[in-house]
Amino acid sequence: MVSDTTKLTGQITGQNFFVDKKPVVNTNSTILKLGSNWRIEGTADYNGDGKEDLLWRDYSSDGANAIWTMNGPTLIKGYFIESLKDFNWVIRFP
Repeated sequence: MVSDTTKLTGQITGQNFFVDKKPVVNTNSTILKLGSNWRIEGTADYNGDGKEDLLWRDYSSDGANAIWTMNGPTLIKGYFIESLKDFNWVIRFP
């Protein structure tokens, strides 16, 4: 669930992404490059720092998933998690 303070606008193009209409700042030169089939599935605090991070899902044939840990609009780290090729499964947040 996205909080009232974080507005996700636009869609990923492989290069550009915005939070609160500000570009995400990449502090990690090994950022994941995500293609146009990727969509944000939700946000949660995945690294325990009290800030919302982004969960991405690839809707192409491989069903890859990734998490971007964030510090506000600053991308700290991106990493892949378990793939899920069955698109009948849906990621849900409490």
